[in-house]
Amino acid sequence: MIVLTDVRAPEDAGLVASRLIEKVAEPYVIEGTAYHVGASIGIAVYPEHGDDHETLVRHSDAALYHAKASGRNGYCFFTDELSERARRRAWIEKELRLAIEEDALTVFYQPRVSLEDDTVVGAEALVRWEHPEEGFISPAEFIPVAEDTGLVVPLGERVLRRACLEAKGWADAGLPLTVSVNVAPVQLAPEFVDVVVDALAESGLAPERLELEITERTILERTDRHRALLERFEEVGVLVTVDDFGTGYSSLSYLASFPIHVIKIDRSFVSKVCEQETSAAITGAVIALGHALGATIVA
Repeated sequence: MIVLTDVRAPEDAGLVASRLIEKVAEPYVIEGTAYHVGASIGIAVYPEHGDDHETLVRHSDAALYHAKASGRNGYCFFTDELSERARRRAWIEKELRLAIEEDALTVFYQPRVSLEDDTVVGAEALVRWEHPEEGFISPAEFIPVAEDTGLVVPLGERVLRRACLEAKGWADAGLPLTVSVNVAPVQLAPEFVDVVVDALAESGLAPERLELEITERTILERTDRHRALLERFEEVGVLVTVDDFGTGYSSLSYLASFPIHVIKIDRSFVSKVCEQETSAAITGAVIALGHALGATIVA
């Protein structure tokens, strides 16, 4: 927490915040390796945003959450709208924690269709939350809260186990489909492999019928650690999907060195293939690249 005195105008606080973020972003070299740290800053101004310590701290905290939600590595000033968002976020966290404990969330399945013969070949598991009073709450609202609070770990495990059971039921009914489950960055710890193995054993689902969807950016944030995890997933027999492909790093070398079976092109390219020549060209290039590597392409 930083207290600025003798500030002539709120804009001066923004200038200080910008300089702080720049200084924090400078690399730290430890044993020959450069590490980068980002920062987000929320700003409350006395007396416009509060005339006592507790109010100013609470309002700067609300501004901080908005700064994070806006892309991080930036700063934001407090407004009444931000305060209401903070109250809403606190309510979402409390109710979501209760919903997870009571197993009150459901899983919907988005079918994956083959363009060769229009048959359904798999489905993506998507968690949905119908609150008893509010009705359906958008994943765009509760998933970020789950990720920020760590609730995404128990939530993700429940979705994984339920998806495996559902897919086993489809197979028993004569529909041997592949089910894909999204994996959050915080879930990618060594013990998650054991969670996956337990879910497969508990459901009886064949490992090759399970796909774990991991975003491109997540895979490359801790290259060595994540390569080891992906290799363990391959040993188990489950498939790995690169989600949001095309929005992460410019290097493509990881495609050759990581055990990746499916490439899912980011919707920002796919949704514009009929209007923008550049999107069509990028999408076509990714398809050709994926096929050359022996990967399945999902759009």
